[in-house]
Amino acid sequence: MKTFIPHSIVATLVVGGLCLAGQAQAADFSTGPYVSANVGAGVSSLRKGGIDSALGAQGIGVSSGTSDTQNTTYGLSFGYRITPNLAVEAGYVNLGKFGYQSNVSGASNAAVVGEFKSQGVTAAALGILPLAHNVSVYGKLGLIRADTELRASGSNGVDTVNTSHTTTGPLLGLGASYDITPQVATRVEWNRYGNLGNPSTGYGSVNTYTVGLAYKF
Repeated sequence: MKTFIPHSIVATLVVGGLCLAGQAQAADFSTGPYVSANVGAGVSSLRKGGIDSALGAQGIGVSSGTSDTQNTTYGLSFGYRITPNLAVEAGYVNLGKFGYQSNVSGASNAAVVGEFKSQGVTAAALGILPLAHNVSVYGKLGLIRADTELRASGSNGVDTVNTSHTTTGPLLGLGASYDITPQVATRVEWNRYGNLGNPSTGYGSVNTYTVGLAYKF
């Protein structure tokens, strides 16, 4: 199954940020509320075997299949920078849909096609280190409350599967930001969302690699 990643959106954010940077004055992204949005690639640690096991637990034996490990992710966060070195954020993240297909064991011309997907709300604290030339780096530590779902439909009499599970898992991240103006900053981030799903949906984690913009009120 083909994975779609919005390269045009990523390029627009990066190029737009660089163009604005050429006109920027000394930025002051110090304290106060802000909102941020990001988009990028989500990479799942859940391989085909994890979904095979989830389907097997529901009485569907499968073999010789494939699964996607990468898809589009996006998120929106609301934050408050308490000091130049500390901020808190709450937000929503969609970690993507990872397609899956496999043949059914012992059944002629029977197949299962489906997807594993996860989304949730997050809360995190950011430790920020301001550097020279309007650049800051930061680490993120928090939690995600995620709803993870496995959907699969079969052919030739194979049962349809639609199961979900909600978990609370750790959120770890690293990022860097560049203050374009006193109100606007660009961001690049890596985040890892853990403890997604359970044996009935497949169980794993997703790493996200994103670019975005933040706006200070």
